[in-house]
Amino acid sequence: MLIHLTIRNFLLIQQLDIDFKPGFCILTGETGAGKSILLDALKLILGERADYGVIRDTTKPATVAAEFTLTEKLKAQLDQHGLSYDDTLLLRRLVDPKGKSRAFINDQPVSATLMKEFGTCLIEIEGQMESASILQSKNHLKYLDTFAQHPELIAQTQASYTALQQARKSLLLFEEQAKETEKNEAFLRHALEEILTLSPEENEIEDLLQKREFAKNGEQINAALNKTSELLESNDGTQSKLFEAIHVLEKANERCNLFSPLLDQLEKTSIELKEALDQLQSHAQSADQESPLSLEEIDDRLYKLRTFARRHQLEENALHTYRDDLEVQLASFESFDDKLAELQKHKNLAEEDFKKAAAVLHTSRQKHAKRFEEAICVQLPALHLPKVKFQTRVKELPIAEASASGLSAVCLEASTNPGQPIAAIDKIASGGELTRLKLAIRVALTDANPVPTLILDEADTGVGGATANAVGQHLKKLGQHMQIITITHSPQVASLGEYHWRISKQQKAEDTVTSMQELTMKERHMEVARMLAGDTITPQAKEAASALLSQGTAA
Repeated sequence: MLIHLTIRNFLLIQQLDIDFKPGFCILTGETGAGKSILLDALKLILGERADYGVIRDTTKPATVAAEFTLTEKLKAQLDQHGLSYDDTLLLRRLVDPKGKSRAFINDQPVSATLMKEFGTCLIEIEGQMESASILQSKNHLKYLDTFAQHPELIAQTQASYTALQQARKSLLLFEEQAKETEKNEAFLRHALEEILTLSPEENEIEDLLQKREFAKNGEQINAALNKTSELLESNDGTQSKLFEAIHVLEKANERCNLFSPLLDQLEKTSIELKEALDQLQSHAQSADQESPLSLEEIDDRLYKLRTFARRHQLEENALHTYRDDLEVQLASFESFDDKLAELQKHKNLAEEDFKKAAAVLHTSRQKHAKRFEEAICVQLPALHLPKVKFQTRVKELPIAEASASGLSAVCLEASTNPGQPIAAIDKIASGGELTRLKLAIRVALTDANPVPTLILDEADTGVGGATANAVGQHLKKLGQHMQIITITHSPQVASLGEYHWRISKQQKAEDTVTSMQELTMKERHMEVARMLAGDTITPQAKEAASALLSQGTAA
């Protein structure tokens, strides 16, 4: 349970130290006195996000520390995380002027997440702003699961749903890709037909460009080749004269043997000239045999090849290999149907796994729904709801409405008056009835999943008189099993508390400070009278307060 709370430099609280007691504890105070600030401070201990705005004096940090009794379960948790401990458990949260937050467990630095793990095992806060949660059907499922205590089934269902969603996503993505693939396949098959029709050869464009030049300048080229050959190999041409020059020089060299190197050079020139003549003859023959294609036909072929290359974003010299590339790509489409069938099968198996897990969870919910009803109904007479009929309806959903929660829909239903049909509680219950039903649900859940300390913020909203007294009696009885800290505006509830603190706000110069003090019996008498009468406490209010406190003490 919560033993001690220390708050420093937090909103309107300059300094506050409170020693809490076991049992049914009451917190009262005028509207705006700062009761909500106390809850905000405690929520920091539960690991909620810290904000720079909570700092009262921005020259120093804000601090909240809460000390709790240490149980064997908590010792095991501390051991698990390697945290040391003595006789109690101390949670501390610090927010510095830069807005940065630090968390400590037994003065050892930890993450806010770890602090939340411990905090939620120690305190549960039920606020007045959360009262509408009972009206939301999505919370009804959460209530039943909390009562049923089947986390393994929930985890298994969530895991199988995640797997199903992933399988569905993979299948959908593949189907979307398939639509594009189908378009691409048609395009590629058409491209293959084109390339097969074109049947480009290696370096064909380069060859065509040469043929085009021949086709454009054939007569001039032939004339040049013929003239060159004539100049080199005619009777009075270069070749003939070179042979004659060699013959004359050989005769001279026979007499003096001085011209051998020169003869070698002339012989070499003769050989090179012969090779050049051979090439001329080859070019001349090529020119004579050049493509039977006309210039128009060559241009038409070049246009088709280049247009195809541009349309398919290919290099001109890569046209002859593109057919092979297309055939490889089209071959990959042949495995598409197999892949689609595989993904469909995987999705179906994941769906079956989810259905099985969800069915087991649904059965467990149905089994515990009756116990949940009984745990709530047994409390209703003591809460002045003796004629209320309450039931928990569990409906199985179709697979189309599946979620991570499974295939169950839970609705809390009631009939608040004899003869009235049972319907969803948000359709038939009044504000005061909802407050008491919520309290009954809270008690049922606490019994199933107990925490040492339950803090209730105006759990008596919408009720008064004998009904408020019944709510107080119920809370006092609950306080026999756990620590109950209740913020209340009801004098009937306040009079039943075993301990009573008053929160007040004072003006000091230009400053406002919230404080809290435990009340003596005399001070409690005046506080309950104030709650009955308001600012002006009448003798009648004092007398009524005495009666309430006497009844509370005797209860």
